Amino acid sequence: MSVLWIAGASALGAVARWGLDRAVVRDDPKRAPLGTFVVNASGSFVAGALAGAAASGVVPDPVRTVVAAGFLGSFTTFSTWLQQAVAAAQEGRSGTAAWSVLGGVTGGGVAVVAGWWVAGWVLSAGGLLVTP
Repeated sequence: MSVLWIAGASALGAVARWGLDRAVVRDDPKRAPLGTFVVNASGSFVAGALAGAAASGVVPDPVRTVVAAGFLGSFTTFSTWLQQAVAAAQEGRSGTAAWSVLGGVTGGGVAVVAGWWVAGWVLSAGGLLVTP
């Protein structure tokens, strides 16, 4: 697999992350944790769907690698998520900090399972059953 495929997918993931985050945040810095949550939850959903489809053999391994490591690797963000939670706590916004951490972990986990389930549901219609 060419590193150029990963690099190209990474570039697309970064631009998609920026666009979705901007659409959610709308120039209000206090909405930044919400933007990061939406980005990470949607990326987790896609990761789950991709894993479910790959487990069924529908998505070839090289494609899974490009999408997961390239696109999703730059689309989702762990460091920004935690930095925003720490910043909220330091600013005295403990509710925002707690929501960011707990919501991010829970939301990401639920989104992965939901993505896998949706992939299974879609693929089962075509005769390919995917179960988590």
